[in-house]
Amino acid sequence: MNSPIIPVLLAGGAGTRLWPVSRDALPKQFLPLVGDRSTYQETLLRVRGPMFGPPIVITGPQFHFFARRQAEEVGVEATVVVEPLRRDSAPAIAAATEVARRQNPEAVVLALAADHIILDPKGFQDTCLAGRAAAEGGSIVTF
Repeated sequence: MNSPIIPVLLAGGAGTRLWPVSRDALPKQFLPLVGDRSTYQETLLRVRGPMFGPPIVITGPQFHFFARRQAEEVGVEATVVVEPLRRDSAPAIAAATEVARRQNPEAVVLALAADHIILDPKGFQDTCLAGRAAAEGGSIVTF
């Protein structure tokens, strides 16, 4: 079937466990911790290509400017959804899944943390392709 994979980036946490580098005002996902780009930007770039649809980013009201600006800096057009209150991952993923369903009812949603470091982007994409077939068959796939 080859449904598009819609990446959902969870980018709302403050990352206070990495204090003092990461703070409420500037959380770790928007900082260049490894290399010249933030982990958020690296995640956006990892999910570009023909198998992926435009990403949906879930973030809080205090971070949506970072999310929009940093996506523009790497040439990615993302839909940024602002959570009014922090409610952890499950409600954020549910909201983004509904946004994805409205964009394309056949899409497969890939939920990602915006602060992970993956050193093998090609291996990551290959794994996403392998998981897509199971997801199209109705399974929930976890990596």
